[in-house]
Amino acid sequence: MGKEKRVLRVLALSLTGIFLLLLLWGLSPGPEWLARFAAERYARRYACDYSCHALVIEGEISRRVAGTFQVRYPSWIVLLSREDDPDRQGIVLRLELKDGIFPTAVTEASWWTPEESMERPEIPLPVSP
Repeated sequence: MGKEKRVLRVLALSLTGIFLLLLLWGLSPGPEWLARFAAERYARRYACDYSCHALVIEGEISRRVAGTFQVRYPSWIVLLSREDDPDRQGIVLRLELKDGIFPTAVTEASWWTPEESMERPEIPLPVSP
């Protein structure tokens, strides 16, 4: 009887843990919010004028791990424009976050313009390695 109680206790604790993790995941704001927050923090630090009107786009990256086995995980592109440009018709700060489920660091940063002839700002955009 002692062994059966122990097995039932382990099973009950495991199911409770899984339930709590699912509840926490469901109540969390999610990776899109985290990507937006990280991008806005980056913009406030390096390009203050371009920290408004965020548009978050989810993508997917696949990477070969072993032989033909591939792992797919999300990537995030965040477009930030100036306060006076809510439609993103001017110069836009384009940030990529490729950290997957928990996007906390900008991995690529660049300026995007709707027309090639538009002049881009001379603000340096450092990224995390």
